[in-house]
Amino acid sequence: SWGRLVKGFSWKDFWDHFVRTINECNEICKKYGVEMLIEPRVGEVTSNTDGLLRLFEAVPDDNLGAVFDVAHLCAQKEILPLSIAKLGSKIRYVHIADNDGRDNHHFGIGNGTVDWHGVFMALKEHNYQGFYAIDLEKLPNLADEFVRTKEILEQFAQEYEL
Repeated sequence: SWGRLVKGFSWKDFWDHFVRTINECNEICKKYGVEMLIEPRVGEVTSNTDGLLRLFEAVPDDNLGAVFDVAHLCAQKEILPLSIAKLGSKIRYVHIADNDGRDNHHFGIGNGTVDWHGVFMALKEHNYQGFYAIDLEKLPNLADEFVRTKEILEQFAQEYEL
């Protein structure tokens, strides 16, 4: 259950195994010419920006990068422009979804508390030129919300020349 560790748990042993596994997976990705991207997710080992940074220090390979998931990082109470500054060129893909800063929801842009201007200004400042994916949860009006979010995303892309 959450909040309990098995008797004899060793964080160091767990982390060392995790790092070895990520390194092995990254080597397989390199063999096939693809990047390995880690997405921060609530409740997982690399659930926030600093967890990603620690992993990148442990596996110092440019092939290893990050998915910048706006909703997940907002749910983790991250300061999103600061997260972008910390991760910099390690950001290789951006998941677009708004969040209320309370639960791990994935809403359309404008239906949460994300400062989207701050996010896009920071991405532009750090010269992000990669892809974006709209990452919405099951909403009652999912198709309409997807189209609305796509249109807003296109407006931001034009405004910030991304």
